[in-house]
Amino acid sequence: MMPVLADAFALRARLPVRRLVEGVWSELGGPDCLETRTEREDAAAFLDLLERVQDGLGIPDEKAFADDVTRLFAPTDMEAAGDVQLLTIHRAKGLEFDTVILPGLGRLPRSEDPRLLLWHEYARGGRSRLLLAPIRPTGGEKDPLYAYLARIESQKRENERTRLLYVAATRARQCLHLLGHALPDPENDALKPPGSRTLLARIWHAVEPEFMDALKDYEGKDPERDGAATKPRGVPLRRLVADWTPAPPPEDIDFKPSYDPSDAGSDESGHPT
Repeated sequence: MMPVLADAFALRARLPVRRLVEGVWSELGGPDCLETRTEREDAAAFLDLLERVQDGLGIPDEKAFADDVTRLFAPTDMEAAGDVQLLTIHRAKGLEFDTVILPGLGRLPRSEDPRLLLWHEYARGGRSRLLLAPIRPTGGEKDPLYAYLARIESQKRENERTRLLYVAATRARQCLHLLGHALPDPENDALKPPGSRTLLARIWHAVEPEFMDALKDYEGKDPERDGAATKPRGVPLRRLVADWTPAPPPEDIDFKPSYDPSDAGSDESGHPT
């Protein structure tokens, strides 16, 4: 392993990040640890993300890259049994299932970067009108019109999140499981409301009593006795066999042209015909 890492370290300023990481992974036998097509697609998704975020020979924003990695989702496993399907809300639109599980409702979505130009079209006096506002220059004063349009865009996103939650919840024919988290508020002996931009916030008024009951039930348990203090599961690892060697490179292609250039004729001036 050390010679492979040493070679990669020497090339770190000469190769793009994806080529460097993929090369080390391949030399260490990473592809041979993958057993299914879905696992290979997962690895390709990570490498494609590396290629998208790399800037020359590095990653300009490592925190943003780490956030992007957490948002990578596994594609549908076409080799798995048909009893369980893993879908995004958008892909599940129009489908129905006996049981639907919605995880991560308490997670905050990614923050939106300020847009260079905001606009809003509206009708007035039987005519269509348009409001436009550019982002303020660096060091410039805040534009009230831009702030107003930004609030409109924020409300549109809130409405879209509510619509997405409705679409997801109505995919269930018989049973719907909503999974989310809330943080305790030690000052009030209660739970802090979820972030306003989370899907959980849209239904908090209805599910807060359930969360409070779960909190009281948890506080009444003894972790040592009830086995609640279990260690988190680590990432499953696959070990290659002791005598593993990289696969040999493919054989050279025996290419033969369909014609011999020396057989081509020429005109009287000597130019090829």
